[in-house]
Amino acid sequence: MIEINVKLSKNVQSLFQRLEKRMADMSPVMGDIADIMYNSVMDNFLAGGRPTWAPLASVTKTIRKKEGKWPGQILQRSGRLKSSITSGFGSDFAIVGTNVKYAPLHQFGAEKGEYGEKTITEQVRSHFKILRAGKKIKVRAHKRTRKMQIPWGDVPARPFLALGDDDMRKIEDTLLQWLGE
Repeated sequence: MIEINVKLSKNVQSLFQRLEKRMADMSPVMGDIADIMYNSVMDNFLAGGRPTWAPLASVTKTIRKKEGKWPGQILQRSGRLKSSITSGFGSDFAIVGTNVKYAPLHQFGAEKGEYGEKTITEQVRSHFKILRAGKKIKVRAHKRTRKMQIPWGDVPARPFLALGDDDMRKIEDTLLQWLGE
């Protein structure tokens, strides 16, 4: 290895000091990057994914129709997930995320039963039941217990916390502008 020690001119020393000072707190540019990331996530919700998310299962559409929430947008049944998206930044980071418990399920997807089972106990009211032969019988009130897999069906990944190529170019441009290029 060859080592050469060069005495830097006062101009070069001054430039290094300015660069070091500027790099110590990148908050201004990190704030801009956090905004770009946040806007990208909001665009993902508006566009129904970029690239487009897998369509909803027919059973999900049926449930949402009964609730009066279909037709509608994917991942926006109540608006809770979208409205929970926040951004933040500091001297050396920019972040966008959510604290909604079910967000990873939608971001990464899951297979039926991947999270285990849940036992559900339901109270059944007394009612009349008509048998195949046409006979009518009274069913007493009782409790019914059943096991349900979580999730109850496959959930495809719908990555809403994602940046596209255009977003990466915007971040690059922002950094270059901040560096004065």
